[in-house]
Amino acid sequence: MKKLDFWTLFKKFRPKVIRNYLVAISAVLAWWPIMLTITNIVRSSNLNEAIGENNNYALLLPDFLQKFIIKLSSREYFLLALSWLTFSFFLEYLLGLWEEELKIKGSNYVESKLLNKFRRLTFEEKSSHGKELSLLIETDAQNVGNNWEFLVRDTLVATTLVILYFISIYVGGISFIFLGWMILIAIILYFFGRAIANNEKKYKEKRTKYSLLINEEVNKGNLIEGMGLNSHYEKQEKHLRKKNEKFKLSSNRLLSLRNNLPFRLMIAFPLLIVSILTGLNLVLFWSIGYWFGIIITNCLTYGNYSASVQRINNFLQLPEKNDNLEKLKLTSEIKSISFKNVSFKYKSSQNWVLQNYNETFWVKKINRLSGENGKGKSTIIYLILGLVNPDSGEVIITDIQGKNYNLHQDINLKHWREINTTYCAHDNLIEGVSTGQKQLANIDSVLKTKKNAAIFLFDEADNALDREKQTKFYQQLEELAKIKLIIYVKHETDKEI
Repeated sequence: MKKLDFWTLFKKFRPKVIRNYLVAISAVLAWWPIMLTITNIVRSSNLNEAIGENNNYALLLPDFLQKFIIKLSSREYFLLALSWLTFSFFLEYLLGLWEEELKIKGSNYVESKLLNKFRRLTFEEKSSHGKELSLLIETDAQNVGNNWEFLVRDTLVATTLVILYFISIYVGGISFIFLGWMILIAIILYFFGRAIANNEKKYKEKRTKYSLLINEEVNKGNLIEGMGLNSHYEKQEKHLRKKNEKFKLSSNRLLSLRNNLPFRLMIAFPLLIVSILTGLNLVLFWSIGYWFGIIITNCLTYGNYSASVQRINNFLQLPEKNDNLEKLKLTSEIKSISFKNVSFKYKSSQNWVLQNYNETFWVKKINRLSGENGKGKSTIIYLILGLVNPDSGEVIITDIQGKNYNLHQDINLKHWREINTTYCAHDNLIEGVSTGQKQLANIDSVLKTKKNAAIFLFDEADNALDREKQTKFYQQLEELAKIKLIIYVKHETDKEI
């Protein structure tokens, strides 16, 4: 499977990334005239001399703007400055808004990629890497989503504010103005924080439902696949993911304001006042320091980001099962399933579970498999479901016309599990009740939802039922066996397969 890297994500979200880059460049360019104007004001020891006898405030503008704007009154200058500041803040707002959008969509894309990979893993890989997937989704997918396009954090904000505070103390009375301004910003942040906290609470509640669904699929992946429910879970997961994404994006406007407006107010206002009072061009110094800080932050953040990408790519390179998706979707009636000299062992074991196994399971009868644990009863079911492939030998499907198909070579196994077979095991997907109640509810659900299947596989599905319910279940099997192919697995120590 193709590795995950910056360019994979860039191709996926190319228009949005290019849009963000253009807005980021525009935001920097929009602030530059403001910085140059502040520089002109700071350099002017007397404002009246700077604007001349005609009170031409255009002389305070950068030189390149004076070529286009020749004369400005004080009122026009104020309106121009206010309009330009509003425009700059708007660009910053858009940038923050769209950055958050890319974080959300990037994380969701990585999650989706990991889950789709998990669904394609082999039986044994799925069993051994479920817990790893949970960690990758909850931690690494979020880390990559938050950092893939912009390994940037405003690490120098706190340092800049401390420096400004000490400068304000050195200057004198400005310290109280600065402190009051910080208190005002703190109040603004508090109200932003309350609104965002409410949204985050709602999002976490929605995210919990999504996480529970993912955990169920991770912990019972082979059972879900055996029951032919992969597509059902995939649809549910996509629905919840899109719903959560929509909710997260709806609160993004407020989050973008919280992240950008107070920050700009905290920086721009103190810098302007301190620059005027001291005559120092602190705006330029801050600009240089800010971008230098971004470079340092990228270097510090890259290691964590790179480690997450590496872990994700290691998972994406795990071996996948072959479901023969381009092969035949069997629709004809089935007469029998035959094992021809089938041998099989799990990769994690040196011992053969089945060796040269031969058996035929017929339609219109209850085909029983019994014996001690470890004798291969469940493995036979897994082979029929196409969850594992025989190391040697063949599993032959014979239809009502007498045509033979090699199950693991000729048939679309995904379609086979979802349409042709019904799988009911002692373990199931029902929660919150006793084991017996779970099994009874699971049997009823399976018989109802997949009643059109041709093959019914029951792997100790009734072992927790009381005698009365087992008798009733067996009567259902006898009725079902009149038209279907039934394989009934029962643990009995006195019999062999």
